[in-house]
Amino acid sequence: EARLSLSQADIAILLNPTNLSAEQSKHPWRMWLPLLARYTGARLEELCQLTVIDIEEIQGIACIRIANTSPGQQLKNESSRRHIPMHPDLLALGFLEYAERQRSHTNKRIFPELMPVRGKLGHAVSKWFTRYKNRLDIKDSRKTFHSFRHTFIDEMRDAEVPDSLIKRLVGHEDSSVTFKVYGSRIPIRALNAA
Repeated sequence: EARLSLSQADIAILLNPTNLSAEQSKHPWRMWLPLLARYTGARLEELCQLTVIDIEEIQGIACIRIANTSPGQQLKNESSRRHIPMHPDLLALGFLEYAERQRSHTNKRIFPELMPVRGKLGHAVSKWFTRYKNRLDIKDSRKTFHSFRHTFIDEMRDAEVPDSLIKRLVGHEDSSVTFKVYGSRIPIRALNAA
């Protein structure tokens, strides 16, 4: 069955500060991964494998780098390699400070407590998220962690963001001749505005 996007009511419940705060007390990733998914549209595994060097500043804009430059990192495809500007809400909630604390503890990964299961760091996250959403009475099995990605793309389209920018942000290939033949450099400021 196809995964569904999340409704605004679903998002309000899932990202409710009280709910997330209770979850964060057990594991910080329980707060940050849903928020990162909501505001970046990135794939679960891309977020789980982030390292401290993947948090960068480009042209004065805080960004998350999706890459396979550190041990254990993998990309779904070459189009997955990208920079995603951080949404102001992530900055206001303190994600940069959290990442810096990980750096100061000499952790290489942003979420070092995640251990791979069958080669995937997101296994425990996916299992937890299913229990979490069910506890909050979001029972539809087609609404999964990946639904954040669907929602992000839907909302970008609803906001009339050009497809080329959406594809760049979420790591989809842009097969148009314009971008394949003539280059695909999109300024980070344009991505940030989107």
